[in-house]
Amino acid sequence: MSQDDIGPLLASEQVIEPSPGFTAAVMGGVRREAETLEPIAFPWRRVLPGLVLSAAALVVGLGVLVWTLVEEPASGPAVAADVHSLLGGGHLPSAAVLAGSLLIAWLAMRLSRASGDTLL
Repeated sequence: MSQDDIGPLLASEQVIEPSPGFTAAVMGGVRREAETLEPIAFPWRRVLPGLVLSAAALVVGLGVLVWTLVEEPASGPAVAADVHSLLGGGHLPSAAVLAGSLLIAWLAMRLSRASGDTLL
């Protein structure tokens, strides 16, 4: 086959269409498959520890805030000094944030390794 023979073959466009019943058969199969599938359940067992820890952190944070404000009413910068002294000079919050970050990373790795092949 030469270049002259290939040119006309490539220039002529043939419309390729499926047979009349093919599209209907494929769409019927897709609809049947979609009707038989069960919905995917939400993985509550994986989300629940994070929700519990978030709620506990919120409660503790609000408790510390309310306790600080009840002990001495807000008087400008004195509140910041009281909170700073209450939390141990600044080292306790840093340690708590570090410990919380390590705990979250550890839980994420443990949960992903514990059930890698299932959703729940």
